Amino acid sequence: MGCPLCAIVTEEEGLFANRQITIANTKDKQGHKARIMVLSNRHVETVPEQFYTYALGVLVEVSQSVFSYTSKFVVLDSTFGRNQDHWHLVASDLDATADDFERMLTTPWIQVVDINGRTDV
Repeated sequence: MGCPLCAIVTEEEGLFANRQITIANTKDKQGHKARIMVLSNRHVETVPEQFYTYALGVLVEVSQSVFSYTSKFVVLDSTFGRNQDHWHLVASDLDATADDFERMLTTPWIQVVDINGRTDV
């Protein structure tokens, strides 16, 4: 079976896409109203720091409109992701009633973004 994240790249149904990255909805929302991810268009496990910074910046920018219904969202490390062999980051709201909220609390947070412009790392 092929990589499901590679399939997302070729589907072109993302929220944003260019030659380097794709931003798309996650397959399973885990009880959240919105949950999106940025992934490398190449099947790689790790990315250089400059690529990482660029992808994170675009994810945060796109997420501003996706998460406009809430005051904050978080960008999470893919530590507990189902696809460990294809680099990606996930952005999610902070809904305490979501199915995976307890797991989110144990996942490394990369950035908490306040929709009103304040960013915490």
